[in-house]
Amino acid sequence: MPATPGSPLEPLRPGRPYDRRHWLLAGLLAIAGGTIVDLAARGQLIFALGGRDTGLAEILLLELGRLAVGILLVAMAYVLAPGSAVRRILGIVVLIVGIAAVVAITVALQFGELGALRSPVVRWLLNPQSLLLLVGVVGWVLASGARWWAWLAVLLPWIVGAVGYGLNVLGVEPGYAITATGAIALAIALVTLLLTIPRRR
Repeated sequence: MPATPGSPLEPLRPGRPYDRRHWLLAGLLAIAGGTIVDLAARGQLIFALGGRDTGLAEILLLELGRLAVGILLVAMAYVLAPGSAVRRILGIVVLIVGIAAVVAITVALQFGELGALRSPVVRWLLNPQSLLLLVGVVGWVLASGARWWAWLAVLLPWIVGAVGYGLNVLGVEPGYAITATGAIALAIALVTLLLTIPRRR
């Protein structure tokens, strides 16, 4: 993003130096909210939207509520982030639109006509956990007003899909695979947070 002082896309908030404690609080809040979003957007909500779950209305409302709580927490984190107002708003837009797109893709993968989606490469690229993490990374890098090299973090979420696919091919038990990919996703979130430490003015 352009770094021209005083422009709408100026990376950091104008005015006094931003407290790094606020940055850390916002980052940890984003990670916590992102975890809730991940659990909701890849869980029973998908089966409810696909019409494959009993007690459809109750489950759908419950899971949508959980997803909304996660999105709200992440959006609050973006509001607290050190980026300029425009960048924080862009981060929130990316968050909402991105999550909606990932949920739609996940439902299509789970219940749609697979066709070309059976390709291992396509399934890896469209791994829901990787996509959700990518949405969070892009949103946070925008909202945090990070320097250009923080955008390298957008390459990291694909590791989750690759590891998940590899563990599946190796026949690793789902419980262990979920734990492993979850740990990698958390590590990527923390690395992204470190890449966006606010610079001193």
